[in-house]
Amino acid sequence: MQRARLVYAAATMSARRAKAAAPSPPVRNPSLALLALVAALALLRIVAVLLPGRWLWGLDVFRFAPWWTWAVWAASIASLVPSVGAMLEPRVAELGRRLEKGWRGPAIAAVAACVLLLLLPDRIHYVGDSLLRWDAVSQGVPASALTPQALPLDLWFHSVLPGWLTALGVSPSFAIRLLGALEAGALAALAIVYARTLGLGGAALVGASALVFWGGWLTLFAGFGKAFAELVVSALALAALGLATLRGRRAIAFGAVLAGTFLLHRSALGFVPAAAWAFWQGRGSRRWLAALVPVVALALLAPRLLESLRTFDTAHFAAPGESLGGAAARLLAPLRLLDLANLALFLVPLLPLLLWRTPGAPLLAPAERRFLVLLAIPFVVALFFLRPAQGTARDFDDYSTGAMTVAVLVAARAGSALRSSTRAGWLAAAITLGAAAPVVGWLALEGDMEKGLARVQAMAAGPPVRTEAERAWTLDYLGGRWFRAGRYDRAAAALEQAAQLAPSPRLVLGWSAAAERSRDFASAERAYRLLYDRASMMEGGERVRAVAIGGLAVSAARRRDWPEARRWAELGVQESPGDTAAVLLLQRVLAAQADTSR
Repeated sequence: MQRARLVYAAATMSARRAKAAAPSPPVRNPSLALLALVAALALLRIVAVLLPGRWLWGLDVFRFAPWWTWAVWAASIASLVPSVGAMLEPRVAELGRRLEKGWRGPAIAAVAACVLLLLLPDRIHYVGDSLLRWDAVSQGVPASALTPQALPLDLWFHSVLPGWLTALGVSPSFAIRLLGALEAGALAALAIVYARTLGLGGAALVGASALVFWGGWLTLFAGFGKAFAELVVSALALAALGLATLRGRRAIAFGAVLAGTFLLHRSALGFVPAAAWAFWQGRGSRRWLAALVPVVALALLAPRLLESLRTFDTAHFAAPGESLGGAAARLLAPLRLLDLANLALFLVPLLPLLLWRTPGAPLLAPAERRFLVLLAIPFVVALFFLRPAQGTARDFDDYSTGAMTVAVLVAARAGSALRSSTRAGWLAAAITLGAAAPVVGWLALEGDMEKGLARVQAMAAGPPVRTEAERAWTLDYLGGRWFRAGRYDRAAAALEQAAQLAPSPRLVLGWSAAAERSRDFASAERAYRLLYDRASMMEGGERVRAVAIGGLAVSAARRRDWPEARRWAELGVQESPGDTAAVLLLQRVLAAQADTSR
């Protein structure tokens, strides 16, 4: 028995030695795999350009963007070449080392971001209600008149402050642009601060900073003029300060920024779970004092927030009278899911890096990772159920804060990969250019009216075919934008299509006004005829009918059809006997008819 045991032990030891001596299976090179992922995303954008229709609208920016943006995309591809990467690696590593300490680096980055946004202003104002807000600022209309639910800091940033700058001689439109550019500068500085808070340095710091700066949200800083731009900056600030609070530092600053977000927009309530976790798990007794600041702000605003949520936000998640089954079908519709995927890659260009797994020690402690996850979860869940009134592609401002909370997770994951890589400089350069290229394309596109509106027109035309309501909203926007630009022929064409889908008095009258200014009187007469035929189905039908009758009388007079013009003018007086405008129109038609007879 003893001899058998000795033989077994010897055999086992020999097997272990053979196993140790045997060559290990080849291990995948994580650096090359990450570069392949960045390359795949860059090439996918070219596939989106070549694919007919607007199925991949979040990726096909280079189809419409100015020609020079292709150079930025080409630079992102060139950075993946080993020889180019070898040249970039020491330079990126040196840049990261310069950014590790002090404020000179963040200040230079802030100035560069500010200049970029001033050079590429938004000239189409497509997102959300940007066009209405731009008109309001230009005409001195206070923001509270447009959005009575607006909170104090929102009003201060986008009404009071532009008013002060206007009094100093700054044009209202430039005041909004200047504010956005300064906020973009703050975002650039905070991106470096966040990467430092993650404990990154060198090339890893550069890559992580780029991922939280270069995102679709950057287009909001080119002249949007709404609280979502400030919320994006606040989300990044809270991510950095929350991690610091968990480590026993900057709790007062964390509480103050959190309180400020409550004064900006009601959607800042999504920050509450992560903030509660940071205060609960943080170090130091000062965090409890810091927690009082947002608690007091929330208590003071609670009645107003609840009223806004009850009054304005219910329609953002369910249509009036929509059943549970109908809501579920809408949420899971294939086109909607595709739109959400497009939106995700538009806002966070390198989002798939979130799924990247890296070996080695984790970058963050468990409590810190939970904080970042809690920062994102409320927004991601709410945004999945959100029902944007004008379509996902246009109302992406609603999703921008949530996108930033996801981007901080992507940056943490990528930073961990870069920290453990022997080719960190090469990878950081590829990541930076891969994230920047599409965002520069979007900024340039929105700064070019012809190309930007061509993209919007293509969205309305499809494929895929959008709902009638979404197409009507898009065509209404196109008509209004072309009208403001003095292109009345294009405005009339867009508004005619919108009026056919949703014949409201405002749309039809806008169509007729644009047609008259472009001297397309036949089109204007069609607009008045549509208004007359459908007046009984419209709100304020009697007044709408009177306007339509007057327009038809004027249209007939332009054609020198005096009997027809007289018939319509007399009908207008009969239906509105006390209307001096109708009487005056009849008198002018009769005078013109008599003059023609003589």
